[in-house]
Amino acid sequence: MASLKKRGKTYYAQYYVGDKQVRKCLNTSSLQVAKEKLRKLESSFYRGEEVTGPTKTHTAKIVAAYVDHIRNAKTKHSVKSDLWYLSDVFGPICDDLSETGGRAEVDGVHADRNAIRNASAFRPSTSSRSPSRRFPR
Repeated sequence: MASLKKRGKTYYAQYYVGDKQVRKCLNTSSLQVAKEKLRKLESSFYRGEEVTGPTKTHTAKIVAAYVDHIRNAKTKHSVKSDLWYLSDVFGPICDDLSETGGRAEVDGVHADRNAIRNASAFRPSTSSRSPSRRFPR
């Protein structure tokens, strides 16, 4: 059994899932609308449906933005590892994580960074690790 709570001008549905109390915002300041939403919520409990509200966030867009971020901010190995885990979870809904698109693009994105790393001019020499050259005199 759920109940209505009013905080400020907004109504909330309060109910228990197991031993845990849950409050869900009904996004209304009207008592009649809140009662109707509460009735629909209770009927979904009795039918055994999972109670979830509509979301305004498109998961595929968020995952695509995160993939763009990690491609620019992380190393090639880290990107491959992260894309492997993300494709396992979000692969069916996100085109950027497909087997061919996601992993093939990773190799191309970091080609410039890896070329700089592998250039002999940027490699540290082993003599710079000696204690005498560590601190200037």
